[in-house]
Amino acid sequence: MNNSPKDATEKPQIEEFAQNKPLGEGNFSRIVEAKHKPTGEKFALKVIEKQRIKRLKLRHQNIFNEINMEKDVLNHLRHPNIIRLYQTFQDDSNLYFLLEYLDGGELLTHLLHEGCQLGLEEDLARFYLADIANAVEYMHANKVLHRDLKPENMVVSHDDGGHLKLIDFGTAKNLADTALNGPNFVGTPEYMPPETIDNKDPTYASDIWAFGCILHQLLTGETPFSGGSAYLTFLRVQDGNYYVPDYLSDDAKDLISKLLQKDPEKRLGGTGADAMSAVKGKFIALQRISDEV
Repeated sequence: MNNSPKDATEKPQIEEFAQNKPLGEGNFSRIVEAKHKPTGEKFALKVIEKQRIKRLKLRHQNIFNEINMEKDVLNHLRHPNIIRLYQTFQDDSNLYFLLEYLDGGELLTHLLHEGCQLGLEEDLARFYLADIANAVEYMHANKVLHRDLKPENMVVSHDDGGHLKLIDFGTAKNLADTALNGPNFVGTPEYMPPETIDNKDPTYASDIWAFGCILHQLLTGETPFSGGSAYLTFLRVQDGNYYVPDYLSDDAKDLISKLLQKDPEKRLGGTGADAMSAVKGKFIALQRISDEV
């Protein structure tokens, strides 16, 4: 009887897997679809080339910490809206992360139509946002900040009813165990809050800001502060002005404004670990109103 690598106590060998189509590529890794030959199970295999990360370390000093941060965080978090890490192993050339296979693509691809980003219907946006909120609430309860929430780091699982799962935890911050924590200035410009741009310590409210940017993007097709370059985007974030289309509901406009407060203390939920719980309370209330109409 062949055992699944999901449950194996011994590390698998790369020869056990047939590597198939590419699923994605990062700064120092690539992800491929992999079939476990003995059982036929399908996985996402993250391949990290050892020589490449050694070269990158010359200009990216925190690269080893990021790899270990993702491993540690995913080994400890268990939530239906967070990708599952089953095994880590290595050979002479590569490090391998054996991950849950998700078949629906990045959330960003669901916003694209003929090369243009379009907003979603509020009901569908609410469905996805509820998944994000549930995952972030769980992370925060476990003292973990994601710090790079964006549609590219969220993947749809058709096998799980079309729900989202968060991925890519390399730049996460663990407030309970700070050994692997990296610099404050991390993330993607369009989703970075003012305090991160100013290189201040992140709080739970930093993820709340990114959630607000994603809410705006899912409803309009555009991030609120995109300036065409990182520098111009940072200026717009620090200025705090953004455009909200008239066609959005008053409830959606109100929620966006409460999330995109420049002062983290004034954001919905504040800076505490239960910040996302407050956001969910507001969000669930909006959902009930929508259901009653």
